[in-house]
Amino acid sequence: MPNTRLLVQVATMCELALIEKDNVLSAIRMIDTLYVASQPNINLGPDETLGVRVTLLISLKSGDVVGDREIRIVLRRPTGTTTEIHRSTLNFGGGEHGQNLRIFTVMETTEPGLFWFDVMEAENVLTSIPFKLIHGRPDQRPSTL
Repeated sequence: MPNTRLLVQVATMCELALIEKDNVLSAIRMIDTLYVASQPNINLGPDETLGVRVTLLISLKSGDVVGDREIRIVLRRPTGTTTEIHRSTLNFGGGEHGQNLRIFTVMETTEPGLFWFDVMEAENVLTSIPFKLIHGRPDQRPSTL
């Protein structure tokens, strides 16, 4: 039976994503937790936010899919609200052929918790990339021992 959806080869959040001239991918420092250290000099008002810079690296393969497909990236916040952060139409040639996306975005937020980037083909979720935003520093983590 032929597949009707694109295949996900890679979907990750990282510090740096390289797509070389020969279309080879490199993901540097893949992360799933971001620590935002409190700054004593910064006092945010009720409507102010911090900008958190993230890089997404997504590699999709065609399989049996041929032709143009709309790809969207939707951010789901811990509160349940969603924001579309990327939309593009990509062409797929079938077989092992595919497309790579490197998306740089700045999330405007102060809310800690578990976030998700949904990788979507039209209205279908192909996969989701989770990450947690924590206020504090990594050395302030509670001990698990």
